[in-house]
Amino acid sequence: MRRWLKAYSNSITFSIVFSFLSSLSILSIVFLNKSEVLDNVLRIAFPIVFWLGLAGEQFFIWRANSIRKSIEKSGKFRKFKSGIGVISFLRTEAGLIADVVLALSLITLLILIGFGVGENVVQYIFIFLLVLSFRMHCILNGKNFRYKKYLAKRKVDYDV
Repeated sequence: MRRWLKAYSNSITFSIVFSFLSSLSILSIVFLNKSEVLDNVLRIAFPIVFWLGLAGEQFFIWRANSIRKSIEKSGKFRKFKSGIGVISFLRTEAGLIADVVLALSLITLLILIGFGVGENVVQYIFIFLLVLSFRMHCILNGKNFRYKKYLAKRKVDYDV
């Protein structure tokens, strides 16, 4: 059981890391048009990092979901019934922060686009924040993260 709990916690952590790396690749667009060599590298590396990060995030979310279901079937902890993260708002403290950043970055980006301010650098920073905060919203308000918080409240031992 301890091994499942540790793998569950690690899966959620890795999904957050992969989400950050994937979203961070959006900022590489800012460095385009600096030199031809750098442009060629970024045009190849940017999509690879973005899609591998997205695939890694999904893999670890699916893995965490599978482990959570196994933990629930063991009968040692209660089943957790709740909605999916994309339609859940303000469910955890971390989810609240992600939701606020999501709303602020969306509003700011729309204002910047409307007034044509910061066509390159500033807008891409807010696009990065928007994508990252949306992904964090889905993870941090989701069933798996909330179940992790539930296990932490119960002071479940994660040591192997």
